[in-house]
Amino acid sequence: MAKLKPCPVCGQNVSLEKLGIHVKKVHPRERVEVKLEKEERTEVEEAAKARRRSAQASS
Repeated sequence: MAKLKPCPVCGQNVSLEKLGIHVKKVHPRERVEVKLEKEERTEVEEAAKARRRSAQASS
């Protein structure tokens, strides 16, 4: 299950992978820098690698 982190603008819980996209799409006028801890960045990178592997395996 994806870890959730509250949006720094609206407080909505968003998955770590989608937090940056959420802030850009939902709050385009806000000047917010999304900061993830080292463990959170590692988790996002590992999830992306797993998605790429499964996409390659299915093609």
